[in-house]
Amino acid sequence: EEMYDHLPQLHPYLMNQVTGSDTLPQVVCISCWTLAKYSMWAAEETASGKQPLLIRQMTEGIVGRMLDRNRKVQMASCSALGVLVENV
Repeated sequence: EEMYDHLPQLHPYLMNQVTGSDTLPQVVCISCWTLAKYSMWAAEETASGKQPLLIRQMTEGIVGRMLDRNRKVQMASCSALGVLVENV
């Protein structure tokens, strides 16, 4: 919960790492993990109406990475989606 204060600034950066085409696979994996870790925050933001499209944007970004050429990125995105679904 201590990170929740910083997530409004951190979240767009993480999403750019997940959706960027020139991002290193390791960075994408870490970004997927971090987005999943704080998906409860995203659910709260969406439910409160502060950022109503946040869960949708996260889901689209993560699902898009399931088609990545890199196997580790595919696994990280599948794992992140599973955690996201559990928390929402």
